Amino acid sequence: MKPSIPGEAEGTHPDIEAVIQRVQAGDRQAYAMIIRQFERQMYAYCYYILKNHAETEMPQRPAAVSAIQ
Repeated sequence: MKPSIPGEAEGTHPDIEAVIQRVQAGDRQAYAMIIRQFERQMYAYCYYILKNHAETEMPQRPAAVSAIQ
């Protein structure tokens, strides 16, 4: 089962790799979809490592950019 991308039409499940290719091509809307899709998981992982809510929010965005590149 492919992950659901928030903001897409009901019942569609675009291939995450295709969305990542759109991000790499400069599509800002696709980047926002990726962030929304994985932000909770990224936050949980950062909090698991840092054990501090204030510091947990800071590394999320650069981590997302690095993962997509």
